[in-house]
Amino acid sequence: MPSKLVAPSVIPVEAMAPVASRTRKAPKVPKDLIGKVSTQVWQELQPLKNTYKEPKRWPDRLLLDTPTLDYLVRDAYRLSQTAVVAINEPNTTCYVSECSWLELAEKMKQDLYGIQVNFGEFMNQVMSYYKLQLLPMDAPALEKYRNFSAVTIPTKRVTCGWMAAQALAIGATLISPDGHFEAYRSQGLKQLW
Repeated sequence: MPSKLVAPSVIPVEAMAPVASRTRKAPKVPKDLIGKVSTQVWQELQPLKNTYKEPKRWPDRLLLDTPTLDYLVRDAYRLSQTAVVAINEPNTTCYVSECSWLELAEKMKQDLYGIQVNFGEFMNQVMSYYKLQLLPMDAPALEKYRNFSAVTIPTKRVTCGWMAAQALAIGATLISPDGHFEAYRSQGLKQLW
């Protein structure tokens, strides 16, 4: 099992073992639990205005936004090279917000995202397989959110402000392909892609 993410060009050691030497059925990878996903699932993403290059020093805390989480699980080739390297840094803790899980549940309600198991099982398998930490919406993050100066984002992704607040509250860098987060740079948000 990979420590976090297997880079697209790397084959897991388990996959290279001869079939005859495997004594038990291999566990499902989270990707196998995903059903049909609409091509419009992330249509509200805004293109990035800035280019994000590898930093001189990798952050020790990362917050994966919802599209990044989806790409990680469903199609790692859609992650930027910077995102792949950052997520795989050995001393980096990768967080996923409760808001991301709420956003995915909303996408499922809209029939834009389908899974073949119950939501709890899917969430637990993803978190365990990629060794992600759940980031709750707590009082420090809510205080950050409350104290944001006026940032207006015309988007359907209501979680943008909440995730920006969470990243700031724990001192994490946000990994996201969404240009909407660039509006929070004035608030101190760091973003990579």
